[in-house]
Amino acid sequence: MASHVLDVLILVLFGIWGGLTAVAQIPSTKSAWIRKVDVFGAIPEWKFFAPTPGTSDYHLLYRDQYSDGSIGQWREVTFGEERRWWNVVWNPNRRQLKALFDIVLSLQYEWKQQPDAGIQASMAYLYVLNYVSNLPRTDKVLATQFLLMESYGCLSTRKISQLCVSALHGL
Repeated sequence: MASHVLDVLILVLFGIWGGLTAVAQIPSTKSAWIRKVDVFGAIPEWKFFAPTPGTSDYHLLYRDQYSDGSIGQWREVTFGEERRWWNVVWNPNRRQLKALFDIVLSLQYEWKQQPDAGIQASMAYLYVLNYVSNLPRTDKVLATQFLLMESYGCLSTRKISQLCVSALHGL
């Protein structure tokens, strides 16, 4: 009897969660309250029918200049942990990748607006530089440099492209 009650409670919980998820997909202010009360980010928001769906992935790499003047190899910044099975429904690390996506779009916009002035003074550029500059390092580093790249998946015939290569910045 107790397991039957537990089964019903689980079904009710998933029913409520599914219902709130469906309502949260409606682009209106009537569903905005869900975002306010969803403090754990448990209600997903999907954009299946976005005008321009994402077709590429962005990568952040960095390399350092050491005290002897040598420059190290490019290293990719990994966001979050290795994906697990439960990331289908619970993946708080997705926000880091979304932040990278937003920064790349902002940098591309800045570049189009002021191609001759450069983007080194833009907030997006400074944000990436600050993030890379504060990554933990084991060696004495004099300067760092970052690189933003775009890839299109393993089945694509498009080549990986460089979007932005920063100058060396002292630490």
